Amino acid sequence: MDLLLVVLLQREVSKLMEQVRPGLIGNVYVGGDANGAVGVCELHLTDGGTTTADTVTVWSSGTLSGNGFVETTGVTNHGTLAPDQTISINGDLSFDSTAVMSSTVTPDTADSVTVQETAGLDGHLRATLSGGPFVVGTQYTLLIANGGLNGTTFSNVSKRPTWRERAGHL
Repeated sequence: MDLLLVVLLQREVSKLMEQVRPGLIGNVYVGGDANGAVGVCELHLTDGGTTTADTVTVWSSGTLSGNGFVETTGVTNHGTLAPDQTISINGDLSFDSTAVMSSTVTPDTADSVTVQETAGLDGHLRATLSGGPFVVGTQYTLLIANGGLNGTTFSNVSKRPTWRERAGHL
């Protein structure tokens, strides 16, 4: 009798969790809806947190930022992808021509994106240098795709100088 009660309680708790966590199953649209960009929105991952969805679409008015995990079959970026430390994507990642990836690079580290499957690059990569001094020849990984890049590259790459660089100190 006690075992049956425990099984029934577990089922009820599972049903309640599905109601408490709406939007975790299905598609997530950041900065829009299924039809396109609407308003401005940011999905910010905090302290290594995880968000789960069938697919994630970041529209031109949306931003996916922070430090954490995106459990999905794929992320389509039309907007801004801005890791603060690392964003890890369990599925594929694709950028369209309007997309931006923004990464801050210090002498010791760089904000990065790790993709477990493939990444299709396009759009703009923006690296912001912070701190210093930087050692000439040091390489930083900003994006890694375990399934490869399929011959794609960012259409445009820019480096944003810091105030020190503008003042001639870098």
